[in-house]
Amino acid sequence: MMRLGSTVTAALMALLLATALTAGHPTAGHPTAGHPTAGHPTGEDRTAGEVPAGARPHGDPATQTPKGGPQKGGPQNGRRQGGKDPNEIDKLRADLRRPGAEGREARETAVERLLAMPDPEAHRVLSRELVNEQDPDALRLTILRALGRHLLATDSMQFGGAETAARRQIFNSYLDAATTWWGKGEAAALVELRRAARTALQRVPVRELEHSARHLLTAGNCDAPALFACIADLQNLYLGRVLAAHVEAPDALVRRAARASLRLLTFRGREFKTLAEYEEWLREHGEMTYTDIAERAARAGARRIGEVQRERDLARLARARDVVLAYADASPGINWRAIGRETLVADDALQGACLVALRDALKERVPAAGEAQRLAFCRALLERWKQVPTANQARRSLLLEVAAYTARPEEAELANAIEAGLLAQLQQSSVREQIAALRGLRRFPSAGARQVIVEYARRAVDEGGPAAGRIAAALATLSARQAPRWLAPGPKAADKAAWIDLIRAIWTRKDLARLRDPALTLALSPAVVGADGAEQRVPEVFELLLQFAGDPQHDSAFRASCILRLRSWNDPGVIPRRHEALAQLLGDPEDEVRQQAARSLGKLAKVRPAETIKALRARLGVEKKSQVLGVFAETMVLCGVQPQMSERAIGAIRHVLAELGKDGAIPAAHQFREEPLLAALFQIAGHDNAANGPWLAACEELVAFGRRDVALHLLNRQHNAVELAGGIQSGDAAVQARARWAMQLLIDAAMLKPADQWWGSTPELKAEANGVWVAFGALADASVPETERRDRAGHRLLLLEVELVGGHYKRVVERATNWLASADQEGGVRFTSEQQDAVRLLTAEALLQTGKPAEAAIQLAARDQSRALPPRAIAVVHSIAKALVKTDARTAQQLFDRARKATAKEDPVFRERLLDWATTTLNLDKANAPTVLAELRQHEALFRTNDCPADLRTRFEALRGKTE
Repeated sequence: MMRLGSTVTAALMALLLATALTAGHPTAGHPTAGHPTAGHPTGEDRTAGEVPAGARPHGDPATQTPKGGPQKGGPQNGRRQGGKDPNEIDKLRADLRRPGAEGREARETAVERLLAMPDPEAHRVLSRELVNEQDPDALRLTILRALGRHLLATDSMQFGGAETAARRQIFNSYLDAATTWWGKGEAAALVELRRAARTALQRVPVRELEHSARHLLTAGNCDAPALFACIADLQNLYLGRVLAAHVEAPDALVRRAARASLRLLTFRGREFKTLAEYEEWLREHGEMTYTDIAERAARAGARRIGEVQRERDLARLARARDVVLAYADASPGINWRAIGRETLVADDALQGACLVALRDALKERVPAAGEAQRLAFCRALLERWKQVPTANQARRSLLLEVAAYTARPEEAELANAIEAGLLAQLQQSSVREQIAALRGLRRFPSAGARQVIVEYARRAVDEGGPAAGRIAAALATLSARQAPRWLAPGPKAADKAAWIDLIRAIWTRKDLARLRDPALTLALSPAVVGADGAEQRVPEVFELLLQFAGDPQHDSAFRASCILRLRSWNDPGVIPRRHEALAQLLGDPEDEVRQQAARSLGKLAKVRPAETIKALRARLGVEKKSQVLGVFAETMVLCGVQPQMSERAIGAIRHVLAELGKDGAIPAAHQFREEPLLAALFQIAGHDNAANGPWLAACEELVAFGRRDVALHLLNRQHNAVELAGGIQSGDAAVQARARWAMQLLIDAAMLKPADQWWGSTPELKAEANGVWVAFGALADASVPETERRDRAGHRLLLLEVELVGGHYKRVVERATNWLASADQEGGVRFTSEQQDAVRLLTAEALLQTGKPAEAAIQLAARDQSRALPPRAIAVVHSIAKALVKTDARTAQQLFDRARKATAKEDPVFRERLLDWATTTLNLDKANAPTVLAELRQHEALFRTNDCPADLRTRFEALRGKTE
């Protein structure tokens, strides 16, 4: 250990003094402790288990199996047979992202387990985290320190015993990731990351490091200047050859960076401009180590000895800190005895560095019970604390805080002594020591300590914004929920009023606005935690939350947070008051407050749904913001699906829609309400609790607003309205009424079908047509009053359509004939001329299906010939013509001609209709040949295309032969 110290001292002196020799030589900020040198064996040169000098501190338990490392059976058992296990890697990747102190153990375990895997993908997961600049939990440092410890193992134990190719991929990824921190400035965070990365990379076998560096440079996707700076900072002359290879690079930026880094590595007074210069220098200095070069440079720069000594001291402190952290992170347990040897030393600087490291490492961990070495270490810390002069408050504070993290509350003697010391420290003038005392007191929850902290925080609140840091620390302690847990004052606690006043005071001060949420967290602290985990909170906080939630003087975000926290009070005695307050807040001027009030009312849907529906009904028609209205509608759904509530909720929404549209249509200013309200109706109506009838009212509203698709979903899928048809003849009046209503809705929804959709075009439409036919039949029952039947002209036309699809051809003919005959009678149902033509077309199709094409032709002839034919009607005309060819060729020819002219040339059926017309026309009179030939020639191209069926092309050629 002494030899290492002297060597490092000389190296540091050389490093810093060399800078003075040549202006601009960038050596500052590059500590030299613990580097492997060219004279030491590399990972490929040394035997298994041999570690480079300076790579492992004296007493370091690196030979133990690292946490998360290979299990019994050696590294071969650490490899996964068969390749990757993406599920495990994905799980560990998720564990890396667990936030905060509670996720620390999961993050550290995930890092160790990923390091122990031979799969390069596992290490790419860690590498990606290393380049993630969003790092609130210092995960990058955790990874680097764990990597450094992992690399202390023998090569065969590293990375689960990965093979050479995999090891190279792994080193490539870590070097590539670590390189990103060089060349980005000297910010404290970057310096710390570089320090940790350097420590880890110095433990990589130097030839493997060289291979990775060359690979990254060859790949061309790395930051070459940053990589060069990293290589220079690794302080190993063997790597100089990597830099020398680029001192003549054509890229000026790469060339300058390579020269500067090589100069830094070699302490040369001037830069190398050619590879030949470096090779000449190497021949002269090839037998020297980095330390030798540094020592020589140090002797030449005596003016900077003081700075070198400071660098040496920093290196010693870094080494001590890293060793202590390694012992603190050791598996399976903390090596308290070894930590004591490193920490309880006479050197104040070393002791301080170790204490700081322990403070940061232990503050989120509760030590295991019954550890004799821990107790001894804790007592030793207390003894040191007593011996430090009171004037040195910083050291006393640090000793006491670390002692607090090494004791448990049930260890009465130690706990009492530490708590008393921390409470006394809370009265010191230094803010830093006060905050440290608050952190330490977090380990010792008690009524007495709580009272002192509450009084301390309350005094700080009066100071306002400048005291925010102290107040935040006090709140963090008072609201700590991890074991050992702090509780709020009980009903008879002496500090209860002061505790509540502290929260109120923070919420009231605008200059402490950022502390409102931490104070909210404190307000929700339980006073009692039952054996079953049930929590009882301070009752007065409920009143306080109500007060601030309804106070418009506070900002809306804070008021919404108060509303949200009210959910913690679910006692039957307070729910009515909570509900009343939330209902009033639905009309608050602030959007965020109204939204949160509605969401909180939704949480009471199972408790007070009727009252919530009533409150929402009053607001749905006047709420001006669509986003807030959407939340109101969601809450209405939550209440409406409760048992016995669907009818009430549907009625409330229908009432709002009726009020909005009382003048015949919903005004443009209110049309934004239509979609969320109708969607709410649909969701409520689709729930099983609406199955006994209330859904019909919602469906009626959806039909009234033309929402055919959702109405059909309710009618045919959610509730199967057709099955209610049997209730028409029920002796129960309610069942009868529900059945009639369902049948009417089936018909009304069918009336919304687009005219260009034919009932027989899809299985769904066919099924719906059958249901509509059943509905018409059910409403035709004698028990149904005339006023409740669907028997207008449009309904009759619909009935003919569904009967035709259902194959009831004779019924279509009979109904159509009777209805057309009675249309002009007094009191009869009158068809428009367009409806009459539609009836005749349906009659013609029915007659055709019954084998009466001549009568079908008569129906077609009775139609208005100037009225355009829809596509389906054209097909019917053509079919009737084909049926008449043998018995009435002239009529057939006229119908073929009409079908041909009504068909678009692009329609695939046009060719057949053209040929049918041409054949019939030519058969009627050979003198028509020129006319037919001219028409065929005009469309000849249609029969030359690849998509033309062969039989139609053959018919075309035959016809043309007859006419030419």
